[in-house]
Amino acid sequence: MNLQNLRDELTARAATVDDHPADLLPGVRTKIRHTRRRRVLTAAGAAVAAVALVATILPGTLTNSSPDPAEPAPYVQNGFSVPGEFDDGPLMKGWAGTVGQNRVEFDWTPMSKALKFVGMCRTDSEAMIWVRVNGFTVDSVPCMKDLSPYKNGVPSESALWADAPIGQPAKVTLDLVDLNGRPVQDPQQQLAVGIYSDQTYNPSAQWGPSQPGDYVRDGLRFRQQVGPQTRLAATIGDRGDMQVGTSFIAHSRSVVVQTLGTPGDYVVQDNVEYRIQVRLSDGSSVNGYPGAGDQSQLDTSQHIQLAVPAGQRVQVTARLVDKFGRPMSVPKARIGVAIYDPGPQVTTNGIDLDREKEVDGTRYRFVRSVVVPASSGKVELTTPVGQRFLWAYGNTNLGPGVTTRWRGVTADQDGPPASSGFGWATEDAQPTPKTVNYRISSGRPTGGKLVIALYLPLS
Repeated sequence: MNLQNLRDELTARAATVDDHPADLLPGVRTKIRHTRRRRVLTAAGAAVAAVALVATILPGTLTNSSPDPAEPAPYVQNGFSVPGEFDDGPLMKGWAGTVGQNRVEFDWTPMSKALKFVGMCRTDSEAMIWVRVNGFTVDSVPCMKDLSPYKNGVPSESALWADAPIGQPAKVTLDLVDLNGRPVQDPQQQLAVGIYSDQTYNPSAQWGPSQPGDYVRDGLRFRQQVGPQTRLAATIGDRGDMQVGTSFIAHSRSVVVQTLGTPGDYVVQDNVEYRIQVRLSDGSSVNGYPGAGDQSQLDTSQHIQLAVPAGQRVQVTARLVDKFGRPMSVPKARIGVAIYDPGPQVTTNGIDLDREKEVDGTRYRFVRSVVVPASSGKVELTTPVGQRFLWAYGNTNLGPGVTTRWRGVTADQDGPPASSGFGWATEDAQPTPKTVNYRISSGRPTGGKLVIALYLPLS
């Protein structure tokens, strides 16, 4: 994840809500007043004329004297005011450091899993606030003038709860850092956090609770079934294990690799980006991201598809590495890997691709593909007009030292180092044809192919 991109995204979102400030209480009060008026008028029914006459003779007859709801009191510490409510959730715990501190620590005992953590900061520097509970990052956002109304809660399945069990004291830390993760020194800086009750964020309602066949350990889960994909093998290591292993027997000529993990601040820590490198005994390897929980399970764009020998046992090794593939040691990290059968396939130009894909509840069916020798350097696809679409991109057996890059309609990004594998992205409907491509960005392939495939929604 690029933190500057995150900052730009949050700034853009804040710009779109200038007319809807983060303090929602005035809007709630207005809605209540409107509701009261509607109730009074409804109760009047057919007696509108008579009511109007009474209202004229006796001003105030229709006035509802019940008071507006009181605004929850803020928590004030060291001159910093933490709102008493955020996104309709009452404040459960607030804390603010002293002016000039770039690191704040305090003790807190969680009594519920339905929570939102909202980091707040004052500084004239371009900086971010990291909020951690027992070393587990629960919020990491740029310092902004106003609180962003976009905050996700912590899932009840989060690995946080393995690190901070309910009813046991936990250490909360706030850090002010620059965009490279280095501490910021600003004599006027001040850090605070609000821990709010969150009754609106219920991922289990969307993704469903754990099923008997799911593989669950320490708050992390690999589902038995993800759309058409069926799990073949899975393993999740202990806290601090830098390498885990398992094995599987493929039912077809390809499998899907999923990775999970909770390495502390793996996005940027000492300017290092972390990956989970997965190696198969047949020689193929890919680098996945250590996203945690159901989000990465259901975000199928993070899954990687590999060609494998069908019917043979294949050993799997996963280890934590930096973005260049060098082994890393992160004492609080926990990593896992799972292998899935991809479901029904379609073979085109010698390449096996999914017949269907499902993303965010929408099913897409394979339409066509473009396959070229990797020596060509680039493969392109003309996009459809007037309908949302999904496109898959990838390669086979490029050889060592080769990196790739993909360019979509709205994004252009380097792919993780991989000898082979596929990723995919969804795009909004376009009014005119566009071109997406997948290309070699560095190195010289010793063989293999570059592939793009188009999928359209099932009607």
